Amino acid sequence: MEEKLFLLHTNRNESAVRAELARLRRGIGKKPGELPELWELLLDDFPTELESNGAERSKAEWAIYTALTLFALHQQGKDIQREYMFQATNWEKKQYHGLGSAVGDLAKIQHDRKDAIKRRFYVAVTAADLQGLSWHLRGIVQQLRGNNIPLDYSALATELYWYQYPNKIPDIRLRWGQDFYRNVGAKGRQEE
Repeated sequence: MEEKLFLLHTNRNESAVRAELARLRRGIGKKPGELPELWELLLDDFPTELESNGAERSKAEWAIYTALTLFALHQQGKDIQREYMFQATNWEKKQYHGLGSAVGDLAKIQHDRKDAIKRRFYVAVTAADLQGLSWHLRGIVQQLRGNNIPLDYSALATELYWYQYPNKIPDIRLRWGQDFYRNVGAKGRQEE
């Protein structure tokens, strides 16, 4: 996934990149593989062991497809070379760019809207399944885009994969909560 986004980022043909991102945005809300114009970006170099075995899409296909389409929404209207909305987490330097961290940054920047942002985040992360979560994430990604807050889409794809296993959802939610409150800070915890 990260390699696919890096290729978009380093492609100097701006019109080709914009067209690719527009195609990805058309895939929002659709099933992986439903739009042939997205097959290359999704399926080229896709590990065979992660492919679906029939009519049902695999969990990996859903996770990567959802993350790619959300990235395209996040990147909309921005120059991909100068305003790249993907930023990898650097664990060694304790620089977090996952979903919880990004929404925490949003709550800090939009301090007067902090409660509304938290409510929207809570509704998103308590979605019962990936489809509900991805629907709510669209609004969050649009807010991140409006405030130039990047997101680690590789980490998001991994989290979306595990979110499809009901017994793993509490672990993913805990990570998002930890990252959110790490960014909002101790003062944010006292206001609860």
